[in-house]
Amino acid sequence: MEDLCKLTNDEHIDVRVAAVDALGSAFSDMPDKQKAWNELQRLTNDEYHAMRYSAAVAIASALSQVTDKQKLWIDLYEQKNDYDAIYAATHDLGYAFSLLPDKQQAWIDLHRLIIDDDRFVRDHAATALGNAFSHVPDKQEAWNDLKNLIYDGYFHVRENAIESLGKAFSQVPDKQQAWDILHRLTNDEDSYVLYRVAIALGYAFPYIPDKQQAWNDMYRLTNAEDSSVRTGSYYSLGRASIFKASQKEEEDYKEELEKAIEYFEISTYYRSKFCLSFYRSFYKIVFKRQEEKEELDNYLKEAKISIAGSKNKEMLIEAVENLAKALEKSRIWKI
Repeated sequence: MEDLCKLTNDEHIDVRVAAVDALGSAFSDMPDKQKAWNELQRLTNDEYHAMRYSAAVAIASALSQVTDKQKLWIDLYEQKNDYDAIYAATHDLGYAFSLLPDKQQAWIDLHRLIIDDDRFVRDHAATALGNAFSHVPDKQEAWNDLKNLIYDGYFHVRENAIESLGKAFSQVPDKQQAWDILHRLTNDEDSYVLYRVAIALGYAFPYIPDKQQAWNDMYRLTNAEDSSVRTGSYYSLGRASIFKASQKEEEDYKEELEKAIEYFEISTYYRSKFCLSFYRSFYKIVFKRQEEKEELDNYLKEAKISIAGSKNKEMLIEAVENLAKALEKSRIWKI
C-alpha cells in the first residue's frame, strides 16, 4: 500500500493514474482502508483531469467497503463544481445504487443527472439508469426517463440508453411498448445504434412478448454491413439460445446449447469469450462426462481469465467455481 501511495506522486501522469486505479481495485484488501480512503479523497483535488476522474471512479467503486455509504454518495454528488467528479460518480451510481440506504434520495439525484443540460452527464446517467433500474423506487418515472434518453439529441446518450433498455427490460412497466421501441430501432440507419440494439436484444429476449420476431431481428442483424453489429448479434443469439435451452427437454436442450456455443464461437464481442468457455465446460460436464479432466479444466481457466477487470468479476468467478464443483460431482457419478 505504501508503494501505491508513493506512485500516486510519480512524475509520470500515466504511472499516477495507474496507481489510483490500483488503489480503487484493491481497496477491499487494503490493510489501512482509512489511509487509502484519505489518499483517494486528496486526489479528487489533483490539478490533472485524469487524476481527478480516476480518483472519483475509485471512490465510487469502493462504496461497498465504506460504512457510511449515503455520506459518500452525497460527497461525490455535491462536487458539482468539478464535472470530472460528477461524471465518474454518475457512471458508478448505477452499480452503487443497490448499496445506498436511501434509495429515494439516490433516485432523486439520478433523475436530476438524467435531465442535466450537460450531454456528457446524461451520457453517464443513461448507463447508470440501466444498472440501477431494478432498484429504483419509481419505475414509471424511470421508464419515462429512459424513453427520453433513447431519443436524446446526442448520439452517445442514445447508444447507452438503448443498451440500458435491454438491461432494464424485465423491470419496465410496459413491456409491449418497450418491445415496440426496440423492434423499431432494429431498422435504424446508424450502425452505432444498431450495435447497441443487437446487444440489448440479447439482454431483453426472455421478457420480449414476440420472441420469434426478436429472434428474426437478431438473425437479420448478423447480415449487417458493420462488423460490430454482426458480432453483437451473434452474442445475443447465443444468449437467446441459452434461454431457449432452459425451456426445453433434455434432447432439445442439448441441441439449443450446441447452437449457443456456436454463436459464441462466431462472436468477437468481449463477453462472448467468457460465455464460450463457461458453456463449453457446462456442455462437457452434462453431456460428455467421459472427457479428459485437463480439457475441462482448461475451459474453466479460460473463463476465469476472460472476466478479469469485470465489475461483476466476483459473481462470475463464483459461477465458474460452482461449475468446477459440478465437474467434481460428475466425476463421482462416473465412478
